[in-house]
Amino acid sequence: MWAKFIGNRRHLSLGLILLLLALLLAFLARPYLRLQPAVPLSVPGGPLAFMSNRSGNWDIYCLDASGTLTNLTQSEVHDYFPSFSFDGAAMLYVSTSAESDLATLLDLENGRKVPFGAEEIVTIALETYAKGRVDWGARWLVDDAGQLLQIGTSLREVLSQLEIFAYEPQTDENGETIIEPRQISDGAPLREWMADVSPDGRTVAFISNRAGGEDIYLVPYQGGEIIPLAPHAAEDFAPFWSLDGEWVGFFSERDAPLSEGDLRVYAVRPDGSDLHEVSAAEKFTGGAALAPDGASIAYISNESGHWHIHQKMTASEKIERLTEGEHDNLYPTWLPQRIDCQPL
Repeated sequence: MWAKFIGNRRHLSLGLILLLLALLLAFLARPYLRLQPAVPLSVPGGPLAFMSNRSGNWDIYCLDASGTLTNLTQSEVHDYFPSFSFDGAAMLYVSTSAESDLATLLDLENGRKVPFGAEEIVTIALETYAKGRVDWGARWLVDDAGQLLQIGTSLREVLSQLEIFAYEPQTDENGETIIEPRQISDGAPLREWMADVSPDGRTVAFISNRAGGEDIYLVPYQGGEIIPLAPHAAEDFAPFWSLDGEWVGFFSERDAPLSEGDLRVYAVRPDGSDLHEVSAAEKFTGGAALAPDGASIAYISNESGHWHIHQKMTASEKIERLTEGEHDNLYPTWLPQRIDCQPL
């Protein structure tokens, strides 16, 4: 009996020692483990990507309709502004990686990352055209007739750079509905991307390097004169409209480079007046992204003290906050033609 009792005590002591060792190792390894993201308050109506600094640096995350949150980039540098191919299987984003010349291409089918630099431009072009991924960065809108349309950027002309297109349904000679892309930007061999349409559907804001650096421009949705908005020697990125259409928000390096992770939000009126940095005391709500099915919009607001993503149902106008925590979540982007956020 005593031998059995002593044996049980030995097993118990050994178990306690192993448990203490495991706890000690977990404590020592804590600084090297990536922080787990907070559980979302709600779930979107489809896969929704955004950028967040919840892990300590800026990464691209995707939240799907099951509530699963996936870190798509998982890098130690800062990654911003996700833009997806129209098949939802590849992502182009701004990266501060030393190997990247502004942007990086991530193939979600195999997890392969290709820096968008001079040496890789041929590889990216071949992969893009071979897989038919010439159209990127879909943004949906509803026209005056209630028709669901979309805008995006395209590499439709070989050896040209990104240009802004509208993708509108038309009826062909057989009575069938087809999508006939219509170019909105002027077709010069420049980089025009990160497009966003105003709440009334009349004006498109985008960035272009037509003046040398990345600057913000406005153009009518139906096409017309392209007007610079708040030009500056520093790089500006990712314009987005306030929900009331009175302001254009954007991100800029004019006071801090993106490589430092100190992301600054600025706002300017569409006529170029009242340019300022959005302070913590100023409530700003905007960046509305209409879901591909038209059932809801995702947008950002800093009303809680941090930038968080909300979802508003277009029919009931019910509003839910999708993110939480003491960190920022910005630039919501819907994934087209995908049922989840995982690699295919």
